[in-house]
Formats: sequence, structure tokens, C-alpha cells
Amino acid sequence: MYSFYTDSDDGSRFYIGSIMVVENDGLHGMNEERGSIALRAGYHPIRVTFFEKGSGNQLKVSYQGPNINKQAISPQILFHKN
Repeated sequence: MYSFYTDSDDGSRFYIGSIMVVENDGLHGMNEERGSIALRAGYHPIRVTFFEKGSGNQLKVSYQGPNINKQAISPQILFHKN
């Protein structure tokens, strides 16, 4: 089981494929929400949506999983499909 987090000001959502894993929608200051999903080994397409209305404009996305402490999703673990 893997957990994903968005910490955002204002709303954000995190998807794996077509599944919304984290919903952190709405108008608010920095707020962290979490969602969990079972994943098999391999590549999984992700999508993050984010909007800002008013002051502040921050977004942090992180994850944790089996033998993986909570950490930011870094460019080193991402891939780009041509």
C-alpha cells in the first residue's frame, strides 16, 4: 500500500491513472490531505491539479510506501512518456 499527500494553498488533487487518490480541493491555507492505493511494481501515470485564488501559492506532493519513509516526489523517480 502506498500513501500520497498533497499539501496546498488552495486546492489540489492527485491522480494515478484515472483514479483520484488525494482530494484536497477548496479555498484554504496550506492544508495536507492523504490518500492510499495498492500499486503493483512498474510505471504508473500521475497527474496533479492545483489552483490558487487569493494570497499564497504553494503545493507540495509527497509519498510513502513499503520500506519508504514519507518524502517529496523527486524528479529522479519520475519518467516522461514521449
